[in-house]
Order: sequence, then structure tokens, then C-alpha cells
Amino acid sequence: MASFIQQFFTSFDDEIIKRIANGEENALYELYLNYKKPLFMYALSLVRDYQLAEDVSHDTFINIKQYANTYKEGTNAKAWIFTICRNCAYALLNTRKNEISIENEKFDYIVDQKYQTPTSNPEFVKKAFSYLNNQEQEIVSLHIYGELRHTEIAEILNLPYSQVRSIYAYALKKMRKNMRKEEYYD
Repeated sequence: MASFIQQFFTSFDDEIIKRIANGEENALYELYLNYKKPLFMYALSLVRDYQLAEDVSHDTFINIKQYANTYKEGTNAKAWIFTICRNCAYALLNTRKNEISIENEKFDYIVDQKYQTPTSNPEFVKKAFSYLNNQEQEIVSLHIYGELRHTEIAEILNLPYSQVRSIYAYALKKMRKNMRKEEYYD
């Protein structure tokens, strides 16, 4: 059953990208509706600034439109989309590295209510992620917010699957351990 659902969404995304490549504006809007939140959350985890994450999300959709004709149908559309987002984030950070220092900024994860789920606690998320290094944050964000499988994350980050799985498991363990110390989590 799970493979049928995955196959359906993969072919659904393939179809939308094909329609974007053919110039259908409505198709880009459909893709935007499906991916705006997970792409924003992933971009936010990379750039750690709300406005910059909005810029990255915007640039991602522009690049999707521009390069839709280069997408190979039948490959992983979701991984392709998140790779574009990652590339846009790093391109923006590279152009701005003289202006801001990301290492010194706090990780203000969720500042706008529209990106929260009813059960999410932004302070809890911010605190939990503060214990992780950049790579761990990226992998956890892709898995949670991007709803990507470890194999897809490995493809995006160009890492072995076993390493992604190991980093993810270690990151969760690290968050739990530190949150228990802080009495945030039992």
C-alpha cells in the first residue's frame, strides 16, 4: 500500500513538473500549494532567518519554473525540488556571508503562526534544535518538515543512506537527552 501511495505522489509531482515545463501557470501554483510550507521550513532551518527563508522559497519556485524542462521524469521529484531549495539557500548565504554571520544568530525557528501545527511549541522546537549541529538540523528538518525518506535525504545531501539514517537517529537521541536535562521532555 505504501509503495502505491508513494508511486501516486511521485507520478503526481512528475505530472505537475511536466505541466510547468509546458508553461502552465496553474501547475506552478498547484506545486506551490503542495510544497510552500515544507520548503519554507527547510529553508528556515538552513538560513535561520524568516525573511531570508521567504526569499529562498520564492527563488526555489522561480528555479523550478525555469528548470522544469531539465527534470527527468520518473526520477525523484521531491528530492529534485528540495535540492533546488538547498542550492538556493546556499547561493543566498554565499552572497550574504559578508553581511551576516549565521553562526552567531539564534535559531528563531517558527515566528509566524501560519507555519505552526496546532500541537507545535515553537520554544520547544527552537530549544531542541539548538543542541544539533548544522548537518543534524538539516537532516531532521528534511525528514520532519519535508517529509522525505532517508534515501531521499541521502540523495539531496549526497551522503550514503546509512550515514543519513545514523545521523538522524543520533540527532533524535541527542535532542531527547538534552531536553530531559532541561526538563522539557519525559
